[in-house]
Formats: sequence, structure tokens, C-alpha cells
Amino acid sequence: MVTVETRNLSIGYTKPLYTGLNLQMHSGQMIALLGLNGAGKSTLLKTLCGFLKPLEGDVAVMGKSLGSYQRSRLATIVGVVLTERTSAGGMSVFDLVSMGRYPHTDFLGKLKDSDIDAINSALNAVGISHKANNALAQLSDGERQKAFIAKALAQQCPVIILDEPTAFLDVKSRIETMDLLSNLAHEQSKTILLSTHDLDTALRSADMLWVADSAGKKVECGTADELLETDIFGRIFGPKVAEMVYSSLRGK
Repeated sequence: MVTVETRNLSIGYTKPLYTGLNLQMHSGQMIALLGLNGAGKSTLLKTLCGFLKPLEGDVAVMGKSLGSYQRSRLATIVGVVLTERTSAGGMSVFDLVSMGRYPHTDFLGKLKDSDIDAINSALNAVGISHKANNALAQLSDGERQKAFIAKALAQQCPVIILDEPTAFLDVKSRIETMDLLSNLAHEQSKTILLSTHDLDTALRSADMLWVADSAGKKVECGTADELLETDIFGRIFGPKVAEMVYSSLRGK
């Protein structure tokens, strides 16, 4: 099922960074957005989740134009996990995750039994239910990232967009986070799009790769094997990285 698609989309601020984008995201699929620093990956993510208006074209979410949604309604469909570190270190994990229920509660924000169930389910899904009463400051970077993913899960939205979810993590936590997101996509039929510089883990975990080609103002899409048949890795990342990709995929 197509959950998000772009229609002749051009993105940017005063000048277009990318033009004519026709991309699709499907349920049960994890997509990794790759590219160099400054290539406009965050700009694309912000456009897809409605934080930034397209210069041309449109983004459709569940078959409807993104611009036609009220923000509260869109929050029940698209969850966003940004890369910024939080300063709310004294907040408990449970309280953070409960913030994901705001699209479903009344204006007072009172939690019903169904909200508590959704919060506990999200905590269980990411494996940190035993940390529910801990302050965020007491968590490791990997656990903190899981708490923010749980917050998005508590929204019970079919689409989750993450900007550099492994940016501050050690190798073990990066692998665990990518495996967690892949499992959520497959087991809960979520559509998950994430930007990352962790090429090796993305090759192993993602169902689909989007490679941002800023010089050509386009995004190349395909499985790792499909993109291996093109020159995109060498053209964007250089011959040594392309050789690493080839070796990784061919098991050499």
C-alpha cells in the first residue's frame, strides 16, 4: 500500500535543491535516505512531513494532499523523530512517551485507559518498559533514542519519519536502533523513512535506499542491489565507498 508519494515535487527555500521528484513510500517498508552533508536530506524530510512547503508539485499522504490536512489530523498519520538532543533531562520516560498521545486526547490532555495502553505498548515495542519511571537524563543515548521512537509509536501513526536517528550513538546502539526500526516496519506494517550517514548499517537493514544526488537535483531510488548496478555510490561517495558497498553486498 502506498502511504506517501510525491508528485513532480520541487523542494528548497529560495532556490530548488531537487526538482521533479516522484517518490513512493509503502507500508511495511523501511527506507534509508543517504547523501553527503549539505545535500538537502533534512529539507526533503521536512517537506514530506509538512514542516516546509514545496516549491512546486505536491506530497500526498494516504491519497490526500499534505496541505489539506489539519495539523492535529496529520499527527495521527505521520510521526516525526528529529535529531536534536532534548534538554528535558528531568522528564520521565513515561511522560515523554505520553506526549505522543496528544493528537488523541482532549484539550486538557487527560489520559484515558486506551492512552495508557498505547503508551505501555510503545514502551514494550522498543524494549524500555523497565525504564518507564526513569528520567531521560538517566538513560544512555541509545535508550533515549528508543524513548523518542516510542513517543512516535504512541501516536499510533502509520508513517514515521526520522532525521539521523543514529547520529549520536555508538556502534552497538546504531545497529540495535536500525534493527528495531526495521522490525517495526515489518511487524507493525509501518512506513519508516530515515536519513542516515551510517551506510553500512543502512545496506544491511533497509528495504529501499534513496540516494540524494544534489548535483543532479534528483533522488535515486532502489534496493541496494539495484543501485549497485548504477554508478550512484561512486559518483556520490567516491570509488572507495563504492568498492566497500560492492564488497558488503557480495559478501567479499
